[in-house]
Amino acid sequence: MSVNDTDQSNKKEQRRLHAPIIDRSYDGPAPYVVVVQGPPQVGKSLLIKSLVKHYTKHNFPNVRGLITIVSGL
Repeated sequence: MSVNDTDQSNKKEQRRLHAPIIDRSYDGPAPYVVVVQGPPQVGKSLLIKSLVKHYTKHNFPNVRGLITIVSGL
């Protein structure tokens, strides 16, 4: 292997390992985070389904996992 081949493979390895830094900062305030938590059969899913239906006019027959709702004033 020549010096040039080694240099090329080193550059290729560095490009593979490099993870770009993404600036995710913005000037706005932090969003509100609401956690709906409680014992079984108290209406958590009903509350989430009602909020989604109110803001989006769509039904969610099965609520599983994370849900993000963005609403303007």
